[in-house]
Amino acid sequence: MLLILLLSLATLTTATNTTTATTCTPSFFLIGATKAGSTALWSLITSHPSVAKAVKEPHRLTYRTSGNDYRPCVNSTVNNSNVEFFGDGTPEYIFPEVAERAYKKNPSAKIMAVVRDPVDRAVSHHRMALRGGGFEAKEVFEEAIEEELRCYGLRLPERGGDVSDAARKAQLSMSNRTLDRLLADFERCSLRNWTGLEDLPHVRNKMGYPALTGTYLSRGMYAPQLARWERVFVDGVLVVGQKELGDDPKAVRERVYDYLGLEKFEGEEEGTNYRNAPEGGYRKDIEEGTVNILEALFKPYNEMLPRELLR
Repeated sequence: MLLILLLSLATLTTATNTTTATTCTPSFFLIGATKAGSTALWSLITSHPSVAKAVKEPHRLTYRTSGNDYRPCVNSTVNNSNVEFFGDGTPEYIFPEVAERAYKKNPSAKIMAVVRDPVDRAVSHHRMALRGGGFEAKEVFEEAIEEELRCYGLRLPERGGDVSDAARKAQLSMSNRTLDRLLADFERCSLRNWTGLEDLPHVRNKMGYPALTGTYLSRGMYAPQLARWERVFVDGVLVVGQKELGDDPKAVRERVYDYLGLEKFEGEEEGTNYRNAPEGGYRKDIEEGTVNILEALFKPYNEMLPRELLR
């Protein structure tokens, strides 16, 4: 069981006065997950007057070859001396091995993440890839995840086939795997060797990153990804569930502000309307057999997290 911090911790180290500083050291990182609600949480955090309204997703630590300095606060709109906190909100950080780079920037940084039902997250991720300029060639979701499923030893049922039988077999296969096997599966089937992509001048849209396609399933296996960060940042990670963020943004705001050591601030919960999915999520828009197989795949990984996060 992973240690997920949901408690108040000590106040962060104050950043240099940003009215004169040429660089800013992040006092917190919002690391993900992709299509899980990080934009809503970022908006909520940066609504506090003590937090720099920095541009989200600067990707300063994503690449192997780019300079990862924060010049001047990554285009933040800081213009007063009341600002004490500066953050980096790049959801792709949770998946590749960025934790060590973040630690070098600030060993005492606070780490936060948002998680979402992994089936809905996968479909939403695929739709984003399709909108991103043609970087995803497979328009049918089932075709886009076939290779990933094969890596985990699963396959979708034939159209018109026995959906329930396929689901039972998938459930049995996943339930028979030990924790070590599950973690090994994740490492084998994800981008375990990715330490950052080359800076390619022609890659200007973030959907051009090959890492964002072909990982629709692996990215929804949150526990191994969070474990990487917890091994580096021993104080752990504050994890928020997307449903709670939408249902009770005020409670989330209070917990996050407390975690960051921010003074109470009764601001508006702006930016928390992340629900661009149809009522009930995306499950009703994909094949029943697909839903059943994915639920079997994600179940043991979901059980590594507190149940309320993915309710």
